[in-house]
Amino acid sequence: MKKTMVIIGADILLVDTIEYKGGLWLVAEWRDNKAEGWSKPARIIAMAGLGQQPMTGAADYLLSEPIPKAVFEGREKQRGIAVEVNPDITFPYLPGLH
Repeated sequence: MKKTMVIIGADILLVDTIEYKGGLWLVAEWRDNKAEGWSKPARIIAMAGLGQQPMTGAADYLLSEPIPKAVFEGREKQRGIAVEVNPDITFPYLPGLH
């Protein structure tokens, strides 16, 4: 699992980042099922077109374009920012992963 440094509203956050459909996506929210041993993204945001740059250190990438908090939280849509809800991706549940 990779991490991306993102400006969301007035905050700078490290956000889990996955590869999906040939690109990088931010995981805005996770759903975990500890009993069944899986984690799934509830909502992901495409990094394409948002000015991603590779980094070293605490994050693997830096996103130069901020993401409005309402978009990250799934309360609004914004033209030019692709969001997928409940994508068909499952990861093994690992405590402390995200």
